[in-house]
Amino acid sequence: LDVVRSTFGDPTVNSRQRTEAARLQQPQDPRPSGVLIDLARREVHLDGESLNLTFKEFELLNYLVENGTRTVGRDELLEGLWRNAEEVPNERTIDVHIRRLRSKLGRLANTVRTVRGQGYRFYEHPEVVVWAAPEYSI
Repeated sequence: LDVVRSTFGDPTVNSRQRTEAARLQQPQDPRPSGVLIDLARREVHLDGESLNLTFKEFELLNYLVENGTRTVGRDELLEGLWRNAEEVPNERTIDVHIRRLRSKLGRLANTVRTVRGQGYRFYEHPEVVVWAAPEYSI
């Protein structure tokens, strides 16, 4: 059809061809940048790559995200994350989990901030996207 139109001088043929050429030059799957925290699937992605967080690391990140920009103390984290544990670990356990979580977050490690003498806080960085679980109603 474009051959017939171009033969008779239809100007839309050239614009369609240019549009198609421009579309083909664009990357088909641009890699997202930043951190995506998918609470429903319990997944965290950094720059399109899945992070292998342990169960407790994800729980810790989730707890901080749910508390927004409020500072969460170590005691509260221990109570919230190990409430059903037979043996509750000491406060240094939280520090170790935070350190490991930050190392996995790489360049966006500063999204988990230390508030000296008080605890930790989630920083809503522009490159961090949180997808919450959908709410269902009956």
